[in-house]
Amino acid sequence: MHQITNEATSVAFQAAVKLRKMALAKEDGAFLGSEEELLNALGVSRPTFRQAARLLAHEQVLNIKRGVGGGFFARRPTLQTVSRAVAAYLNARHTSVEDVLEASAGVFRMGIGLAAESANEAARSRLTMLRNKLVDLDGQNHPAAELMLVEAELEQTIGELSGNPAIELCLTMFNQFGAEQSTVKLYAGHPERVELWKEKTIGGISALLAQDRAAALERFIERSEMLKDWVAADMQHTAADSRSMVGR
Repeated sequence: MHQITNEATSVAFQAAVKLRKMALAKEDGAFLGSEEELLNALGVSRPTFRQAARLLAHEQVLNIKRGVGGGFFARRPTLQTVSRAVAAYLNARHTSVEDVLEASAGVFRMGIGLAAESANEAARSRLTMLRNKLVDLDGQNHPAAELMLVEAELEQTIGELSGNPAIELCLTMFNQFGAEQSTVKLYAGHPERVELWKEKTIGGISALLAQDRAAALERFIERSEMLKDWVAADMQHTAADSRSMVGR
């Protein structure tokens, strides 16, 4: 019985692989066919096909429409959806913010290096507006959550400037994970941290806009090390508070 179950799962997996390739070869929203047409194209049973189709619908690669004018349509998963799924996986594995900062360092540096050499004028224009927004931002009077929105926009823009979808995905995912871990606490009640973050970020963005790769890397590496120090300090403070509570 166990062997039959494994075989059925394997067939559904292979059907999903083929159907995924068909969907990704088409434009977003393109009609792939009716259930009967796709059954014939894949050469699988109806239950196997439906299992594969459900998997791809969950992945947001396939859109299933019922009724008149229905059928199976190609779909493109969004960057945010995929990032949330990966962030959820990291949360399920009890990954720490420190682990993610360590893992993201190399990807971020690679992204910065490529972004500094980018000729993507639309993304560079957004980076200019982002710098102007930061210059006008008053760390004393703006909520820390607003900084996280700026950070998310910055990492997404750097990912786009890199021209590498894998880097763009990683940066967006790391930011999503940080948001879910409430890294906003790094800044809440710490206006001095906000000012330092602003200074380093504006310096890094200015270097990117000047296409000064070395200076951009230096500014953003300084910023990353600063964030890691804050996370470590806050964790030590939390651990000390916990020991104090236990000792009472």
